[in-house]
Amino acid sequence: MFECVVNGYQDPVKGEGSTWKQKAKEHFIQSSLFGVDIQQQAIEICRLRLWLSLLVDYELGVNPFEAERGKFIEAIRDNEHVRRIEQPVYKRRWDEQWKVGNRWMAGPVAYAQEFVDAFRWWLAEKAEWLLENKAAGGPVELGGWTTALWKDKRIEGAWPVVAEAMLTVERWKFENAENNDGKKEPKLAAGFEAFGKYLKDTVADETVPAGIPPAVSWDELAAKKKWTSAQLKKAAAVRGKLNVPRERFRQTNEGEFVWAGEK
Repeated sequence: MFECVVNGYQDPVKGEGSTWKQKAKEHFIQSSLFGVDIQQQAIEICRLRLWLSLLVDYELGVNPFEAERGKFIEAIRDNEHVRRIEQPVYKRRWDEQWKVGNRWMAGPVAYAQEFVDAFRWWLAEKAEWLLENKAAGGPVELGGWTTALWKDKRIEGAWPVVAEAMLTVERWKFENAENNDGKKEPKLAAGFEAFGKYLKDTVADETVPAGIPPAVSWDELAAKKKWTSAQLKKAAAVRGKLNVPRERFRQTNEGEFVWAGEK
């Protein structure tokens, strides 16, 4: 009390700026609130209300109550923590179903596949951020890219959990396959080598070969024979029938990767 009289009261929670509010609320929500409801919708509404309560205390660079709608949307879009919540893979479906292979499933295997899909999207976000911001847009080779991402403690810590979820899915597929002759039972692969293979597959799903112009029909490109049929097929799988650029990465002739947003 004497120190308070001499130096004035210093709130032990409050820090610089307004981030202390967001951090304090986030801690209370994560650690101090528990509840159930017979209606899933009620739980979702509660989650939305708590999220909105956090949103107003994020350092968005704009006042959410005074900023123009366009500026507010841009601020949310540019904040990775906020925009991540808007990804479909992070939104719980009330029917609790998720696609596993070519079947809609419910229960543990559906939860496992949903978790794997969420991690794949999140990993692609991290890979793109690193390429854009730490590697100046590239080019980078896959090995160095993998090592750099593995140094992120969040990725290193999450990977064993993801590997367990992948094992759950693969075991379910193995046990429910019509014919397993000659196939080996899936085993856990939670090391760096397995992560590298997973990253390679993730990046491949978001990459087209560099130099393929957009808005040109695939038939026309194939007729010019400037790219192999395999390159065109891969690019078409990412860009779609209309050849609209939506890839994260492009691959050079040397096999390295560059950020697709690089002008």
